[in-house]
Amino acid sequence: MQSIFFPLPLKTHIIFAAVSILFFAVCFYRKRMFYYIFIIMAIGSTFLIYLCDKLYKVNYVGILELFLLAIVLFLMSYEKKYPPYIKEKRIAGEHYK
Repeated sequence: MQSIFFPLPLKTHIIFAAVSILFFAVCFYRKRMFYYIFIIMAIGSTFLIYLCDKLYKVNYVGILELFLLAIVLFLMSYEKKYPPYIKEKRIAGEHYK
């Protein structure tokens, strides 16, 4: 199954996506930053391109990708200001610098 809109063969795409999803899953496990979940969803949604046979469907997938990446950028800036570990220390009543 080869998409006319995507340059990689399906097997290669699966390998790259699996490696990157595994990488971001480990990053999420280690850092607990919520935006990693949206990055994983954005990577997984690239497989929708193989279901597209018309250009307008490819545009919908592109809009979905842009929406997910906008959420990632927003969450990155938010979590940079308010890291999760600071929230946990506030709840526990510990002091932090």
